[in-house]
Amino acid sequence: MRGPLFSERELGPQPRKIIEIPEIVWKGIVSIINRYCDNGYFAEYFPLKQCNGSRAEITGTNKEVLTYDLLSINPNIESIELDHPHVPDSYSILDLIEYCLTIISKPFYESEHEKYGPKHYIHFSKQAGIQEYTDSINFLFSRNRVAFCLNNDGKIERIEKPVIGETIKNAQFNTIDSELNELLERAREKFFNPNPVIRKESLEKLWDAWERIKSLENPSNKSDSTKRILDMTASGPFRELIENEALCLNKIGNNFIRLSI
Repeated sequence: MRGPLFSERELGPQPRKIIEIPEIVWKGIVSIINRYCDNGYFAEYFPLKQCNGSRAEITGTNKEVLTYDLLSINPNIESIELDHPHVPDSYSILDLIEYCLTIISKPFYESEHEKYGPKHYIHFSKQAGIQEYTDSINFLFSRNRVAFCLNNDGKIERIEKPVIGETIKNAQFNTIDSELNELLERAREKFFNPNPVIRKESLEKLWDAWERIKSLENPSNKSDSTKRILDMTASGPFRELIENEALCLNKIGNNFIRLSI
């Protein structure tokens, strides 16, 4: 795993706010894919074979077949060559990154009894390939302040502002109501999705959670239930302040959230 470079050690990490993949980052991704291709990391799934006596041995990646596969899975990407001028949309690029992770494996060679001849791969490590590939992509994103990362599950995640992102990510939803816990968890999952349409849906789930909370004390009478909950929360001037905030939240939800979904 790559560590921080000099500027990051001296100045600290820079804010990662870029959500549209720029051309230079796309070129870097293409370079990573081609580098792993040339070094046999896609050879387990797209093998280039050479006959050795009575058996065929894997000697590298069949780049032509790999290219057809990548472009067919990602139709908005025209080429994975560095000199091609077209820069795909960010969603297609992020899809390509995720897909490549599913077909990558680190190759291991047989002993070099043919020192100057082609190397024959004897086995592959999926986990080692995934780790190296993930590190390469995340290092590229970090250096270019791109607000995405490739997580350990092979999924692209959006990087939020540290305080908000960590707070939401580390929250524990262990209320006495399982339906409320489920709504909050689904809101969190959608919030971290890189697709803005799905991120918007997190507001709907959060609003549903708020409506659920207001009914917990008295499911048959939401108004009475809300009053009981507010009474248990605070008293005096602070109680009035919280009620005003609850009314304001209701107004926001009724006037904006539902209409925007």
